[in-house]
Amino acid sequence: MEDKRSFKLVGAGSSLSQEKIQKPTLTFMQDAWRRLRKNKLALVALWFLAFMLVFAALSTTFVSKEDANTFNSNKVTTYRNLPPKISDHLPFWNGTIKYSGSNKKTDVYKEQEVPKGKKFILGTDNLGRSVAKRVMVGIRISLLIAVVATLIDLLIGVTYGLISGFIGGRTDTIMQRIIEVISSIPNLVIVTMLGLLLGNGVTAIIISIAIVGWTAMARQVRNMTLSYKERDFVLASRALGESNLRIAFK
Repeated sequence: MEDKRSFKLVGAGSSLSQEKIQKPTLTFMQDAWRRLRKNKLALVALWFLAFMLVFAALSTTFVSKEDANTFNSNKVTTYRNLPPKISDHLPFWNGTIKYSGSNKKTDVYKEQEVPKGKKFILGTDNLGRSVAKRVMVGIRISLLIAVVATLIDLLIGVTYGLISGFIGGRTDTIMQRIIEVISSIPNLVIVTMLGLLLGNGVTAIIISIAIVGWTAMARQVRNMTLSYKERDFVLASRALGESNLRIAFK
């Protein structure tokens, strides 16, 4: 009778095992990578962007900007507007083209007396320059502008929006009016003015994007900051003695 009345613990055998957390703790980067892997489209885009970055970096060793832009003015009629060619027996890449009004394909390489063994994977433009080489150089320039402009957006936009949203009040009002003034200026005007001052080039494009591109990022960060600063974990951090600067950037 005494054994039947005694209390027996069902389940875990000790309090230590009951307090044990089974799920491992994740850092900020580990949690971000876990959420990114769930988005298949974003993951494919990430690998494609990584491939483009590696390809652009490696292409600098065998294709220069001068090589892609230079052409021989004496041989423009020979090399201009050539179709793609890899092999004589490969469809769509055999150097032939069907002109409008004709049912027969024409071997443009033979018609324009292009030297044997000379092939262009993506053809040539109206000046006889290789389209494949120009695409390689264009990828490098596009990625350079995109990466630099994004870094400027993050540096200026995130900092500006964080200060505006976290401080609030009159400071927030003044900073938002400044963004409205900058956003009201057309991008074409800024690009044209910088083109006249700095000339045509990548520098003028990067600066023009940096001047107006960060405003959207600043507004998004401000809205998120206004939402997060009213939550309980921010109040708890302040109660524990954390500074406003550390809370804002954390």
